[in-house]
Amino acid sequence: MKKFVFLPFLAIFSFSCVATPTINGSVNLRYEQIGDIIKHCSELEGERVAVRAVYEGWHCMEGCVPPGITRCDACVKDSSGCIYLKGTGGLDPVMDRGKEVFFRAVVKKTPKGVCYLEVQSVDEVR
Repeated sequence: MKKFVFLPFLAIFSFSCVATPTINGSVNLRYEQIGDIIKHCSELEGERVAVRAVYEGWHCMEGCVPPGITRCDACVKDSSGCIYLKGTGGLDPVMDRGKEVFFRAVVKKTPKGVCYLEVQSVDEVR
């Protein structure tokens, strides 16, 4: 009987775990894939996230929805999707295209419901 009580608890606990690393003992970030950010934008809005992705600059893939917040929005992609950025973290939209980078950003949403990332910092993956 105890096994049956424990199994539902284990199932709920295992699905509710999210990677939230602490960097330098002071900053909590949620590591997320782009597809999950887009899918759960309303729940993640205002959250600080970490994303490992390929910087596409101004050459965004088809289906990547621009938020229309600036005239020079750039985007990133990973295996799960594409998302636009506000700010580049110092990356050049032309020269740095194709670089794999690690972004720290805040999830934002336009009044029309388009999800995007407001970049706080960027590190190139080597």
